Amino acid sequence: MFLSGLLLVGVLSSFEQGSTRAYLTTSVASKGNQFTAGNVQIGAGIAVGDTLTMSNLVPGDSFIARLSIQNGGDLDLRYAMTTTPSGDATLASTLQLTIRTRTANPCSSQDGTVVYGPGSLSAAAIGNPAPGPQPGDRTVLAGATEDLCFKVTLPTTASVSVQDLSAGATFAFQAEQS
Repeated sequence: MFLSGLLLVGVLSSFEQGSTRAYLTTSVASKGNQFTAGNVQIGAGIAVGDTLTMSNLVPGDSFIARLSIQNGGDLDLRYAMTTTPSGDATLASTLQLTIRTRTANPCSSQDGTVVYGPGSLSAAAIGNPAPGPQPGDRTVLAGATEDLCFKVTLPTTASVSVQDLSAGATFAFQAEQS
């Protein structure tokens, strides 16, 4: 905002014979300014406590599910995802996860951009949760949603040693203002 205005106040003083000094000052006021803090609000399309479940897997089985990352705030956000495996570590590291962005097609089309994988379920990550922009961090505009397609596969090469084992994973999404 450019404000213009000039208020001159002059003070003339006589000092020595033949010398005069002038002091000029100026001021302007800008009223009615307002400042409002924004907010970053990340949400997931699956409620806390909901699960994506695969049972009775045999080598070669896979499961695809969509997860929506929602920005309910009024600021753009940048997010990262980390994974905490649970259950049997051997099965968690054997299961392969691929995460893609969803296109206009359903997740089963598997035609979106890969943001993770294929890689071990137990090590799955998107970006880096450290503050500030990091390689791989994702951005969601204020009020927008990004759909991700998660595909979990038990590879055809899986060892018989993973039979009757169970594993789980918690995906944690950390967001900050972008």
